This record gives sequence, C-alpha cells and structure tokens, in this order.
Amino acid sequence: MELTRREFIKGASAAVITGAVAPFWTATASPRKPHVNAENSAAGLASFAFESYAAYSVNYLENLVDAEGLPYFNVFWTEPAEAAHDWPDFGDVMSRQWQGAVMLRRMTGREAATEKVWRRKSLSLIDPADALLHRPATSYCKPVADWGDASLTLYALVTAAAESGDDVLRRAAEKMAEGMLNGLRSGRFPGNNFAIKSLMVASRALKCQAGMDAARILVDRTIVHGRTFTPDNTFGPSGHMHGNLRAMVGAADYALATHCTAT
Repeated sequence: MELTRREFIKGASAAVITGAVAPFWTATASPRKPHVNAENSAAGLASFAFESYAAYSVNYLENLVDAEGLPYFNVFWTEPAEAAHDWPDFGDVMSRQWQGAVMLRRMTGREAATEKVWRRKSLSLIDPADALLHRPATSYCKPVADWGDASLTLYALVTAAAESGDDVLRRAAEKMAEGMLNGLRSGRFPGNNFAIKSLMVASRALKCQAGMDAARILVDRTIVHGRTFTPDNTFGPSGHMHGNLRAMVGAADYALATHCTAT
C-alpha cells in the first residue's frame, strides 16, 4: 500500500528525532575537555570522542576568515591555496560557523577567537524593519534578504540563545521567526521545507509560537501537498540531499511535537 504524505509525516522515525533534533544539551551538562578512550585504544578498537574532533576545528574557525572576521565560502586548491568571498559568506557560512563555535565552546571549554565577532556581525546584518538578515551590496553579492540565510541564521540564533540565556539573542530569534512567518503569509517568501528544522528548534527551545505557526504552513505546503517527497518515500524532482534530509528531520520534529496535526 502506498503511503500518503500525511502518513509519511506520521511515521517519522523517533530514532531520527532523538538523534538529530534532541535538545542541544541537558540542563546539567557542562563543557568537557577532549579525551581519548585509552582502554579501547590499547585494545586496538576504533573509537573517538566528539570533543576531540570538535577541538580540531579551531584552526579552521579562527583562520579561514578575512581581516574583518568574515569567513570564506570558496577555497581553491592552487599553489598556494586561495580563498575567495562569495554570496553565502554572510547568512549561510557565517551563521553555521557561529553555531559551530558555540558548540565547540560547549563541548571543549575553548572559545574560538571568532565567536564574538560572528555574533556581532550577524546581529548587525539584521534589519529591524523585518527582523531578517540582509546581505550587504558587495562585488560578489547583491543586497537581499534570502530565505536560506534566514533559515540558517535562525538556527544559529536559537543555539546561541539557548546555550547562553542571552535575552538579546532570544529576542532576535523570536523576531526572525515572526519575520519568516509574515513573509510566508504575505507571499513575500514562497518558502521551502529547508526552514522547518530551524523553525521547530525555535518552537521547542524558545517556546516561540511564530516558529510553530510557520513550520505548520511549510509542512502543509511542502510536505503534505508538495512534490519533494513521493508516496513511495523517494525524493521527488526538487531539492538536493542536504536540503531534503534537513526537511525530513524538521518534519519528524513537527510530527512528534504535534502528533501529526498538519492542516
């Protein structure tokens, strides 16, 4: 029997949601230092600690930036290697790097020198008029408020706000979720399922109603009645692996939070 899209959401795996969108950390968690499992190492068993792998990223986070702290999207394997800016550097790359720096500090106790820089730069790019991140006009990008930028910046804001309890970050995240919801309702943004995950994290971690309302619209529009996923649970004609897997995690989060009450 073929699954309907509604049945697809209802059947979202609890294992996915537990492993991929569980709370960022428990209330009693504390930063840990990298460690090696000596017993397993001596026995010749393959083992690793996420803290150790996170610590390896410090060099990248701190050094693959320009003099103003803006990260690079493009790196070319030339002699010597070269980095170049591109349009994703503001709301895409920098948001992910900032989120990664927050997680790095939480896991290892080490703060990347760029973490506060990215916090400041990200907040400075948010336009109070619509609460969305706006790319500036440069030689490599046009001034625009992009849906993908909003999705990734929202996720970084929620992560940083939940970790720090910072009211400035909390308010920025809530306002951004409201801006995205307004964009969906007004037609400014047709929206896509890439944002569901970020909106649901805002709903869960910050109790943000706008996040839930926007996620509901996107689930109904892009999952239940969309063409991204087909009745036989394969990918349809739109999207790509990263976007589709992110959408599935967001849909699973929504399904568990609402008991699949998509309308």
